[in-house]
This record gives sequence, structure tokens and C-alpha cells, in this order.
Amino acid sequence: MHLLVTLYFFLFITLRFAIEVGLIVFALLGLLVLCVPAMRRELVGNIGGWQTRDSWVAVSLMSVFLFKLISSAWSASPALGLSNAIWHLHFAVWPLVFIALAYCKPKLADAMTALALGLIVTAAWTGFALIKGFATYHTVLYRINYGVLAELVLVCGTMLLVCAVQPDKHQARWRTTIYVLGVIAAFVLLYSTHRRTEWLAFFVVVVS
Repeated sequence: MHLLVTLYFFLFITLRFAIEVGLIVFALLGLLVLCVPAMRRELVGNIGGWQTRDSWVAVSLMSVFLFKLISSAWSASPALGLSNAIWHLHFAVWPLVFIALAYCKPKLADAMTALALGLIVTAAWTGFALIKGFATYHTVLYRINYGVLAELVLVCGTMLLVCAVQPDKHQARWRTTIYVLGVIAAFVLLYSTHRRTEWLAFFVVVVS
């Protein structure tokens, strides 16, 4: 099951709708885990039992959608408020996503390696598409919003940088190399988005 998480980390920047599809898949898997007794027992064994703080985290995540929904009642434009709430519907299923992730028991090294490879593939495609003058680039299937892409890459690149400069003592050298290449790919992608704020923020993180 951990391969499913690894695949998601590779695809979520590389392919269109991978983020949304992944959210739906993991939410459904989390629901399945709760409904099947054997899977539920395995989950409890993985996390050592459900604790009060887990419930508070779940309530906090779900409350984003609920508050947005309630606020539409006194909004000057109820239809717009309801539309805004619907855009935040995904917060209501995040607890199920976390349950699915806990059940899958993903390996952090594999997830980070997949993330780095996804950035490398996306950066390579972007460079090739720009050289050839293609109208569609940045991701294999479509050009994502510059701001969204820059924010995602900034976070992903920072995570990979931490993995590269503070490796686990048992980390293989080839993983460190891939992490470094992922950081370079993040620089390339940030530069191609023309988002100076995110590029400068990543530059500060790298040099500091």
C-alpha cells in the first residue's frame, strides 16, 4: 500500500488533477479502512490507538469547511458564500486521508525520492517545451496557475533541501543525489513561473 503514496508524490505536480484525484482516492481508502473491521484493527496497530489529540486535529480540519458553510448564511451574497464553502469541501475529508496514510505506512525516503523525481521530470519537460515553443508546459498535461505551482514547488523544494543537507545516517548516496537534483529542478521551475517572491524565498532558504 505504501507504493500508492509513493506514486502520488511523484504525480501530484507532474500531472493535471493528480492532487484532486489523490485526495479522493485516499479519502475513499480511509472510509474503507473505517468500515472493514480487519483493516481498522490494522490501523489501530499502526498508530497505537486513536487519542484525544487525534480527534481535535480532525475537528480542526473539518471545521474549515463547516465555518465557511455557516458564514454563507450572513454573507451579503449567499450564493457566493456557498460557492466559497464548496471550494473548501476537501477539508471535511482530510481526516479520512490521514487515516488512509496511517494505514498505508508510507516510507518517507521513498515518498521524498518520488517527489524529487516528479520535480525533475516536470522541470525537464518545462525546459524542453520552452525551447520548442510549446504553448503548454510546466506540467505534462497542462499549464498550472503560476502562483499555485510556485507555492507548491517552494514547499516541496524546501522539504527536499532538508533531506539533502540533513540526511539520515543510513541514507544511500544515490538518494541524496536525487534530492539535490530535485532542489535544482525546483529552482528551474520557480524561475520559469516568473514568481519573484517565491523564487527569492527559496533562494534565501537555500543559502541560509
